[in-house]
Amino acid sequence: MLFFLHSVRNAVIVMIAVPLSIVSTFVGMELLGYTLNLITLLALSLVIGTLIDDAIVVLENIYRHLEMGKNRLQATIDGIREIGLSVVSITMVLVVVFFPVALSDSIISPVIAPFAMVIVISVLISLLVAFTVVPLLTSRFSKLEILDRKTGWSRIIGGFEQGMTAFSNAIQQLLQWSLRRKWITMAIATLLFTGSLILVAGGFIGSEFLNIGDTGECILKVEYPKNYTIEQNNLMTRKIEEAISQKPEVTGIYSTIGGGSGFLVSQSGNNQSEINIKLVDKTRRDISSHLFVKRLENELNETFTDVKVESAVVSLIGGADEAPIQVVFQSSDTDTLMAFAEQMRRQICEIPGANNVSLTIESGNPEVVITPDKEKMARLGLSPEIVGATIYTSFSGNSDSKFQQGNFEYDINVRLDAFNRQSISDVENLTFMNAAGQTVKLKQFASVTEETGTSQLERYGRISSVMLESQVLGRAMGDVGNDVISFLEKTDFPEGVTWLPEGEIKYQEETFGSIGTALLIAIVLAYLIMVALYESFLHPFVVLFSIPLSIIGALLALALTGQALSIFSLLGIIMLVGLVLKNAILVVDFTNHLRREGKNIHDALTQAVQLRLRPIVMTAISTVIGMLPIALSHGTGSEWKSGMGWVLIGGLLSSMLLSLVVVPVVYMIAEQTKALITRHTGKNPERLHQN
Repeated sequence: MLFFLHSVRNAVIVMIAVPLSIVSTFVGMELLGYTLNLITLLALSLVIGTLIDDAIVVLENIYRHLEMGKNRLQATIDGIREIGLSVVSITMVLVVVFFPVALSDSIISPVIAPFAMVIVISVLISLLVAFTVVPLLTSRFSKLEILDRKTGWSRIIGGFEQGMTAFSNAIQQLLQWSLRRKWITMAIATLLFTGSLILVAGGFIGSEFLNIGDTGECILKVEYPKNYTIEQNNLMTRKIEEAISQKPEVTGIYSTIGGGSGFLVSQSGNNQSEINIKLVDKTRRDISSHLFVKRLENELNETFTDVKVESAVVSLIGGADEAPIQVVFQSSDTDTLMAFAEQMRRQICEIPGANNVSLTIESGNPEVVITPDKEKMARLGLSPEIVGATIYTSFSGNSDSKFQQGNFEYDINVRLDAFNRQSISDVENLTFMNAAGQTVKLKQFASVTEETGTSQLERYGRISSVMLESQVLGRAMGDVGNDVISFLEKTDFPEGVTWLPEGEIKYQEETFGSIGTALLIAIVLAYLIMVALYESFLHPFVVLFSIPLSIIGALLALALTGQALSIFSLLGIIMLVGLVLKNAILVVDFTNHLRREGKNIHDALTQAVQLRLRPIVMTAISTVIGMLPIALSHGTGSEWKSGMGWVLIGGLLSSMLLSLVVVPVVYMIAEQTKALITRHTGKNPERLHQN
């Protein structure tokens, strides 16, 4: 503001809008029941650069009238009167863009609704400040700054103004060229927009539900052979801990033997353990926690051959990064279901980026199967009740007996000693007493075999099911998920077996659809708001052409910084719609104002771009600078929001440059088309147009 407005006094008048708008927003947050948290603070930090937009436009126009020789009061009145409609337009457009987001219905609505409403409240308050506090201060304290070339600061400002003049001249030359070659200009803009979309279609920009970021914490799930005791588990886990502690990135290890916290270990057991690893801050290592734990996983699996290690990183909210790729297979025939799910697991392992593909139901657990012969049981004088109760008591125990000591009572569990229940032979030699008092062994009337079976049963919608889970490595989650979905859609399923997506695949599809719908509604509402304000159907349509111009820069910024399309980058694109429309609104509104004064279309467009270049550049640069801390942040978990910052920076810069050229060209084409229709039909195609 100091560079653009030349004095501390004028800069302070503009910047006073920031604390007034933010502090006043706290009142609205309290009324809506919101708290200061990651999401609401992100909204406030994003909107800082936007809060001064209205004040900039108002003050810049008042300053222009001061340069005409008017006194402070008259310059303020005339400046507000001339620019008032534009200021209301650019603010209301941003408001109606975020209202659909706040009302969208998806799994993350509780997250994005406060984000959207905080922005709506703050920009409405900034509009109020621009129409009350800013005029009040300018009418009393603003002054025309006369630069003295002798001072160092004046020389700096003079150099800056020379740069602005050179930039303005370059834009004017480009505009004149474009107005003479309208269709070539439109073809170039179309090619740029198409090229930006190809970045997404060609895989240069991936997609993901949410980038959890690098929190410096990760988890290993360690699974040993089924026959491991808790003592063997503990001994082997200590060896793995020693191997992990040798890594310079590791600062702490915490292990749970015989189970886990529930993040990765689905059930407790003597053959499972969970190891939590704390890493040094990401600024002190040259590898992300995600890549570190994947390399560690591969290394441990190679070193300890009898051990199966799986890994995940801890998200910003403290939970483990659950498998983002989840597919549920369902069937009433459990054997067919498990066989087919295992087949799918092996084939999905071949998809690039799919890592640690597994099933939630493990097969291969050893179990002893007893198949009694009812006829032999009857001849030997045994009943099913006696056989069942004896087997249950021998191996699970009977706790009907109690031991009482003082006021305390303890269960006495009666069962076979561990020595007598170790092998199939022990089961076969289990002894029963028949009604005649004779002893009979189990192998005399039943076959005893050792088989493998599932460790648990799962149901989804009351139907037997198994979930396939996969981590992602080296590619964006959305790209891997799309490949998995495409593969399953082309696969012939056995009769009775069905599938459905779950996890982030499902959430991403639902959320992206909800945000996409909100974006379309926002564009329609923004158009209707401008129709009501301008009493014209045509000129708001011209303004909408600034949206694809901003998408060019937004997608290019994502591609250059290696970011993926996620929830927050899509929210950034929605916010971008409201921000970039203001550039076109300022040009179109002032063009209409000059045409009402009698200028022709060409001269009106040229002068409008020349006079509105400064506030457009001021608002764009101030907003970009406000976004830089978010885009460049390297703190813990900063990755989830940096994509939004880059989307806004890229979109604002491309819109600032292209809107000053393409929007005037579209305006001229629209007006020439309207004149052509009027000349041939004798009727104005735009009924609401008042010119």
